[in-house]
Amino acid sequence: MTDRDVKRLSRVQILTLLRQQEEEITEQKETIVKQEKELAAQNEEISKLAVMNQELKRNQEEIAALKAKNEELTDKLESRKLLIEESGSLAEAALTVSGVIKAAQDAANIYLDNVKAMESQKMAAAEKIEADATRYAQTIRDNADRYCSELYKKTHLALREITDLFELQINRGTANLN
Repeated sequence: MTDRDVKRLSRVQILTLLRQQEEEITEQKETIVKQEKELAAQNEEISKLAVMNQELKRNQEEIAALKAKNEELTDKLESRKLLIEESGSLAEAALTVSGVIKAAQDAANIYLDNVKAMESQKMAAAEKIEADATRYAQTIRDNADRYCSELYKKTHLALREITDLFELQINRGTANLN
């Protein structure tokens, strides 16, 4: 409405218009208050959302850090599992080597026992040969002693006979000379 239109109106109409405008203003004030409350509630919600968004970012960072830590721990776990498997393999290898070493030791012990037994047999054989040789040498010595003794006796007898013969001839020769 223009100023001219307002001048043509009566007082009742103007009052009615003013009342209508006042009601509209009151309604608008109520709407504004309502909207301000809604806006304050929304601002509060936005603040809460901002805080939640910050918490979400921190949680996401924490989750990323935890994932990285989880991967690191998983790698370490896999590494440890590998070490445990290798330890198991090493332990098995050590047991196998230990078994081989024990078998080699047993074989060496058997070999040494056999060498000692053979040495004992050879020593017994050598002692028997030595005893036989000693007996044989003694027999030879005894035979040589007997032979020498007999030869001595024969030589002694022969010398006695020769001496007796010489004496006889000397006695005859001196008897012939006389």
